[in-house]
Amino acid sequence: MRCSCIKYDRARGFGFAVSATDPTLPDIFVHCSVIEPTAIWARKFLLPGMELDLDVAPDPRDPERLVATSVRVLAPVHIAIQRNAPPNGGRS
Repeated sequence: MRCSCIKYDRARGFGFAVSATDPTLPDIFVHCSVIEPTAIWARKFLLPGMELDLDVAPDPRDPERLVATSVRVLAPVHIAIQRNAPPNGGRS
């Protein structure tokens, strides 16, 4: 599932992502232990704005919540920010 990281706490090792394809889904819990190293991003943490590919499952303790079971970074945050930036850097 294609997602974007919205919040991540490096000290605690977890954060949340939101689905890019289905905005009706709840935020997805992401733990550092499920982040897979890639050629683009080999670290075990995320930054807000990163584009992600997640495998998700219902939380065993609360089936209405979703947890990531596997996370692959598709685009680091600086690339994601450039894609969403307005033309001319926001200047008129």
